[in-house]
Amino acid sequence: MAVRIRLARHGRLHLPFYRIVVLDGRVHRGGQETEILGTYNPLLKDKTITIDMEKVGAWVAQGAQISVPLAKLLKHEGYTVPAFTGKARVKKAERAATKLVAKAKAKPAAKTPKLAGDKPRFGTASRRAALKHAKTVKAAKKAEAAPAAPAQA
Repeated sequence: MAVRIRLARHGRLHLPFYRIVVLDGRVHRGGQETEILGTYNPLLKDKTITIDMEKVGAWVAQGAQISVPLAKLLKHEGYTVPAFTGKARVKKAERAATKLVAKAKAKPAAKTPKLAGDKPRFGTASRRAALKHAKTVKAAKKAEAAPAAPAQA
């Protein structure tokens, strides 16, 4: 069971009030909480946050993860956020490191310059434009071939 420490919104429309709660990670924002650790009121001038950091540390030691918005809020308010040292974050860091290594290996040494005729600039031409282009190319070839023929005779 993935336990999360996050904010649960209470209050009414345009008047938010948050509780800092511990609950199962699969439960929606307003779901049944396991324990209430504190409160946060963003409407007051000093944006008061009251939280029991000892309980937060105890839950993190048991494997609970702090949500990103709550971690940012706690850091902004000056609290030290306990780091989760479980397997999930270690695996995530390992995956990120392997992706960086693979990306570095996949990069070519030098980029080859693209030629003008390699790729159409504006996508595929319409049928009318293709026929018009074929007609002009045919006329140009005919013009080149016409002066060359009398020179041979």
